[in-house]
Amino acid sequence: MQILLDVDGCLLDYETPALAVAASITGHVATKEERSTTWDILDCCEQYRLHKDPIHEAWQAPGFCLGLQPIPGALDFVKRLSELGDVFLVTSHMKQAKMWVWEREQCLEKHGFTDHIEGIIHTHHKYKINGKFLIDDRVSNVVDWLNASADYQIGIILDHYGYDESDYAKISEKWPTLVQDGFVQYSITFNEVISAIEER
Repeated sequence: MQILLDVDGCLLDYETPALAVAASITGHVATKEERSTTWDILDCCEQYRLHKDPIHEAWQAPGFCLGLQPIPGALDFVKRLSELGDVFLVTSHMKQAKMWVWEREQCLEKHGFTDHIEGIIHTHHKYKINGKFLIDDRVSNVVDWLNASADYQIGIILDHYGYDESDYAKISEKWPTLVQDGFVQYSITFNEVISAIEER
């Protein structure tokens, strides 16, 4: 069984340093309410939208990706997933960041993730990658993957930060059978994801 797993927001804490960079450039610290309105940090408030280019450039700077830290419990989560199937990390890189792909692989190796996976796939087209499960923190990635996949594949939205729930509600309205039949599931903890996979 092939398990596809996103990196940023699922294993590595992109949110904390990305928000810190945005706050240092704009002088505005995004509130929890602002962050809950959208998955995209740059769209969560007017100050970030107005300074989108310098914020994005700072995220792409050498060292940013390499410095990302694991979400607590992430390594144990990957170890447990590897006992259930073949785990492939599927991650999108920042196209203008020349060092991103190399830094991503170095970061994952440094924190021990590469000892428990089959490989790392760098792509902006996750919907083209086949697997039994896709675990991602971005609702649109899960929906696109399911729409392009064969039957009986399961998309799991892993939402550590609580900004996907409103998007998930829209999925429930637009594609109720995907949710009712269990093809899309919403989780906020690693244990919930493990349980969902074990049940299948």
